[in-house]
Amino acid sequence: MNYSCISGRVTKDIELRKTKDGKSSIRFTVAVNRRTKDVGADFIPCAAFGKTADLICRFAQRKGSRVCLEGHWQSGNYVDKAGKTVYTLELIVDRYEAIDFGEVATKEGIAEEPQEPIQSSMNEYGTGFPF
Repeated sequence: MNYSCISGRVTKDIELRKTKDGKSSIRFTVAVNRRTKDVGADFIPCAAFGKTADLICRFAQRKGSRVCLEGHWQSGNYVDKAGKTVYTLELIVDRYEAIDFGEVATKEGIAEEPQEPIQSSMNEYGTGFPF
């Protein structure tokens, strides 16, 4: 199974690119803290396409934005200018969730301050019925 879920911060502002036929694509890096005694972070190269790329750019375009990404790993290779083969590995994002919006969302006019919680009509038994 080729599946990963990571949570971290965007390392620099993301630039949305469009193909000739209008499809969106982005490439970016996410810093993920290590969960061991070894203090530090791993820097994960990521790519997203289509609507996923549009969403990430809308809500997490700025450096430092917290993101949660789900996707699959894709390997590749190319020959550099010196003639050496360079192998690559990146996370292709299939699903994105915003962890916090911060000031990124304010530029879109989404919310400047946290909204009041929505009042639920559910009773203690998990139904909306009064009995």
